[in-house]
Amino acid sequence: MFRTPRLRELTWDAVSIDDFACKPEVTVVESTVTFTEGDNATLSCRVHAVPEGNVNWIWRGRVINNLTLMSFGRQMYLIREVGTTLKVNSLTIFNVMLKDGVDIFVLHQTLQEEYLLT
Repeated sequence: MFRTPRLRELTWDAVSIDDFACKPEVTVVESTVTFTEGDNATLSCRVHAVPEGNVNWIWRGRVINNLTLMSFGRQMYLIREVGTTLKVNSLTIFNVMLKDGVDIFVLHQTLQEEYLLT
């Protein structure tokens, strides 16, 4: 039997290598970004995860997709990612508007779990 809660009830023959994924380390580079309307703002996080996971940026409960145009094409979101198991992920908002002055979250997904960083 395993000590990890999510594996506790499993036997060796029911466990795959992916079940041994470690909890990722997610660090926000700057937790607060101050901007002026019309400026560009960049939010970044560093992620160390084995196996590599996916990073999503969440705004108002929705995943932000790369190169999304908002506000009738006056605003764009650009997501950049460098690395694999040790990566830096950044979200740049071009032409920041007052409506953007709300919380944006980072969601990191591994094969088995999700981790939300605010």
